[in-house]
Amino acid sequence: VQRRYIVTPKYRHELHLQLAGYFARATSAVRRVEEWPWQLLQARYWDGLYSALTDPQLVDVAWDVRPQDISFYWRTIEANSRFRLTRAVTEMLANRAASMGVCFTMVTIMMNHGEHRVAAGVFAQLADYFERIADPRNAQAAHGNAGISYLEFDAYEAALKHFKDQERVARRIASSSSCTRCKPLDRPPGPREGGTCVSRTRRVARASG
Repeated sequence: VQRRYIVTPKYRHELHLQLAGYFARATSAVRRVEEWPWQLLQARYWDGLYSALTDPQLVDVAWDVRPQDISFYWRTIEANSRFRLTRAVTEMLANRAASMGVCFTMVTIMMNHGEHRVAAGVFAQLADYFERIADPRNAQAAHGNAGISYLEFDAYEAALKHFKDQERVARRIASSSSCTRCKPLDRPPGPREGGTCVSRTRRVARASG
């Protein structure tokens, strides 16, 4: 069917844009996540794809149902356009364009993409924010991810501080399992990741002397 009817690049481009517009208004949140950014990608409409990937509702649903897709789209758009994930996160935080939970998700994606220096600073800000509003579960997760990010570029003192803060907050909510509630990385835990807050704190302390 495609070979018979979609005969020119221009026609194909316009068709994908029409489909993108249709799925952007889809009532099914899952269908919207599956099709809206995909059609924009097929059209190579990077401005539109950036808008989709920074849509708080899409990010919130996509992280739950298709997290691998949203990472793929960000890698693709960064390889083919001027748009950057770091810019998106910065704008979201500056403009309060999304909930802190959505910002947390975006920074987790940034961490998974290897943007550890930026991610560390933003996770530290989020940890302070969640502590101020008395949200200990998100606070300890943010502290943990900040520690992991700092550890990736050997900032041992900063990593140690956040792992200790994670342990402090986790003990406050009296739940040893809460120490493992950080957003997972794309790869399995390695020798510098995972484990309890206490074991990570001791390991970093040994590494930093």
